[in-house]
Amino acid sequence: MDVRQFFLYLHHATHFTGKAAWTLDAAMVPHYRTVRPGHNSVAWCLWHIARGEDWAIQTILQGGEQLLTCDGWDRRMGISYPGFGGGMGREEMLALTEQIDLDALREYYTAAAEATQAYMRGFDFATIDAPFDVQSRLALVPEAEGPSPFLQEAFRRWTTPLVWLEVFALVDVDFHIEEADHVLNLVVPDREVV
Repeated sequence: MDVRQFFLYLHHATHFTGKAAWTLDAAMVPHYRTVRPGHNSVAWCLWHIARGEDWAIQTILQGGEQLLTCDGWDRRMGISYPGFGGGMGREEMLALTEQIDLDALREYYTAAAEATQAYMRGFDFATIDAPFDVQSRLALVPEAEGPSPFLQEAFRRWTTPLVWLEVFALVDVDFHIEEADHVLNLVVPDREVV
């Protein structure tokens, strides 16, 4: 297995197998809007994963338009929030949770993951540590960064594709799938695991 195959395997596994498969199970959709004290909703977790990955891969790494706007996912989901949720306040999370179209959300999650897979199939892994002009890419959709000064500062230091891929296509996905799974375990403790 070469590095490309390994990345594609990790990416698919993180997004669609194990706890992700349980979270994406259609039987869990009625619980996506449930908000437990101290936790984000499953709907927010899936939206945040897809938004961050869409922005990072489409705009930051490729310099293109996000699927969110070019494919109309913002309208389909009924969400106008321009960021990816980093630094989002609890009230904003609650509002997003209530208004998002859950069918469109699940489709957007899949579309963002599939777009990453397509990009990585042609990615030149010899350039994974090569610095690029992240400032110009951040300037393409500055509102996508969100309100967090900590994250805004960090983004300016992330000057190689490796960091953006690790954070937005793997680590953040795994973290928030784990969070969504935890919420579902609280809400549906006796759910059948597929």
